[in-house]
Amino acid sequence: MALTKNPIIRYRVLDNCFQNFRKRYYWKDLLDACNEAIYAAGGEGIKKRQLYDDILFMQSEAGGGAPIEAYRDEGDLRKNYYRYSDANYSYWEKPITDQERKDLIGAMTTLSSFSGAPNFEWTDEVIARLEGELSITNKGKVVFFEQNEFLSNVGSNFKPLYDAIINEVVLKINHIQFGVAEVIQSEFHPYFLKQFNNRWYVFGYEIKEDSIIRIGLDRIENLAEMSNVKYKNDITDFNEYFDDVIGVTVSAEKKVERITIRVDKKDWPYVESKPLHGSQRKPFNITDECLDFTIDVIPNYEFEALILSYGETMEVISPEHIREKLKKRLEELVNKYTK
Repeated sequence: MALTKNPIIRYRVLDNCFQNFRKRYYWKDLLDACNEAIYAAGGEGIKKRQLYDDILFMQSEAGGGAPIEAYRDEGDLRKNYYRYSDANYSYWEKPITDQERKDLIGAMTTLSSFSGAPNFEWTDEVIARLEGELSITNKGKVVFFEQNEFLSNVGSNFKPLYDAIINEVVLKINHIQFGVAEVIQSEFHPYFLKQFNNRWYVFGYEIKEDSIIRIGLDRIENLAEMSNVKYKNDITDFNEYFDDVIGVTVSAEKKVERITIRVDKKDWPYVESKPLHGSQRKPFNITDECLDFTIDVIPNYEFEALILSYGETMEVISPEHIREKLKKRLEELVNKYTK
């Protein structure tokens, strides 16, 4: 929000004026005081109409019901000055209501659920201040957001990566890929952070790969800013980047395929209420034992893992190459249990 439109600056100035019983504040005085504070903050001034709207809002129930009164000037009956009718009133020091207290307790409970999550370390300090200043007791966690607290490096890497994305900073990242022994050093232009299956990933352009890659935050050993390297902007819309996949593995070489899946009828209500993918269509070939449905996705490792997680209750019918790949994986699994 622009400083010229920031109401907090104006409300604080007006509150100070209305509390000052040693001076009379007329329209021009109030307007001058507001604009002086706005100019000091680097903004542009307001007009009389905005000042009028501010006073009406502060007086309203939604704005706190401030007891602002207009008093006639004895020396000039055409002029009014403005102040609180209660000399002890302060717009910012009102006692909280029972409902506000309940709302704050609810908000604190929600905040406490984020405690320990990457980039949310500040919640502990906020909760402590609320408890101390408002004498509100935090009920603790009653909502649990699933996360893997045993992954290393996530908390220390999240904030620097987030800041680099926002400020368009190139990073030198040392990271380890699964199945590769040596540390990989990358010139990385970060674009997007995403969580999947309790693991955080950062997506960005890698100079040697000349393409967008993903790196697990727990696989990053260290990172540093490359202030002398120009940031490479990208036109990728990450709101759509993952539309055709399940998970986080996106391949530029593979295409979307229509996959027909058969599921036991008793398990369909679960699959229907929690679709495998947004493209999931209504079932067909319905029998007493099973039914078929389709999804349109780019097959990847996460897709295979999801299908296999349903065990014997789910089967890929087509395309044949996906069916055969899953069949081979299942045969290898059986061999491990029959040795």
